[in-house]
Amino acid sequence: MFFLQSLSVFSFVFEILALFLSFYLKNTKIFFLALALLSFRLVYLYSCIYQAHLFVSLFLPFVFLLFIITQNGILVFDKINLNKIFILLFTLFLSFFLSKSTVFNGSLSSFELGIFHPISTISFLCFLAEILFLLFLNLRTKEWYLLAAFIASYIQFLFIPSLQASYFEFSSLIFVFYLGFKTYKNAFYDSSVGLKNYKALKRFCLGKEGMFLGILHFENLSSSFLKKMAKFIQTSLKTKVFFHQNQFICILKNEKDSEKLEKIKNTLLNSSLSKSENFNIHISVTKYEKSLEESLKEN
Repeated sequence: MFFLQSLSVFSFVFEILALFLSFYLKNTKIFFLALALLSFRLVYLYSCIYQAHLFVSLFLPFVFLLFIITQNGILVFDKINLNKIFILLFTLFLSFFLSKSTVFNGSLSSFELGIFHPISTISFLCFLAEILFLLFLNLRTKEWYLLAAFIASYIQFLFIPSLQASYFEFSSLIFVFYLGFKTYKNAFYDSSVGLKNYKALKRFCLGKEGMFLGILHFENLSSSFLKKMAKFIQTSLKTKVFFHQNQFICILKNEKDSEKLEKIKNTLLNSSLSKSENFNIHISVTKYEKSLEESLKEN
C-alpha cells in the first residue's frame, strides 16, 4: 500500500515538472495534457477514492484524446486554447454530481480479463476504442509518445488492487523524458540534416587530441538533398558524422581514411544528382589539436 501511495506522489511531482517544462519550452499540447492530469486530481478532494476512480477512468481518457486532436496555439495564453480550459471546467463541474451519483457508479460494473481486472466495463471499452483511434491518427502524425502517454494514464484502472491508492499515472514521466530529449536534440542536432551539430562536435573532441577530421564541403546543394547526402555519407563511412555550415565533418581513424572520402566524392559527382543539382564538393583532412576552431580554419 505504501508503494502505491508513493506512486501517487511520484506522478504528482512529474505532473508539476511536465507542466513547468512544457510552459518554458512552449509546448502547448503537453502543457494542457499535464494540466488535465493535475485537474482530475481535484475530484479526489470531494469524492471517495473508488468513486473518483470510476469518474476519472471514464472521463480522463476522453479529455486526453480531445486535447490531442484539437488545435493548439503557439503560446499557452492564445485564445484558441480557451476551448481546453472550458472542457476542463465543464468536466470538473460534472464530477461534482456524477462522482457521487449511485446510479452513475452502479452502471460502471467491473469484470475480469486474464491478469487484468478493469475498474469499469464501459470505461475500458471506451479506452480501447480511443486507443484504436489514436493508433490510426499516429500513422499520419508519427507522435507515438502521445499514444504511449495515453496508455500510461490509464494503467492504474486495469488492476483492482491498485485502486486502493490515490490516482497515479506514468504519462507525466513520458512527457518529462520527451521534453528532455527534444531539448537535447535542439541543442546538439542540426534540424536540416538530422546530424549532430558543431556544439556536439566540440563536446566530442574534448580530450581527444591527435585524431583526424575529414571535411566534405558542399557548394550549391539544395536543402532538399542535404538529408540524403547525410545518410549516404554516414552509411558509407560508418563513423560519426557532424554537420556545420555546409560541411560534413567526419571522424577518421587515421589519415589513410581520406581515401574513403575520395570514393564518396567520386560516387556523388558521377551520380545523376550532380547533374541535376550542379553542386561542387571539396575534401580536406585536418588533425585536431587543442582548438577545434583553429583546426577547421586551416581548411
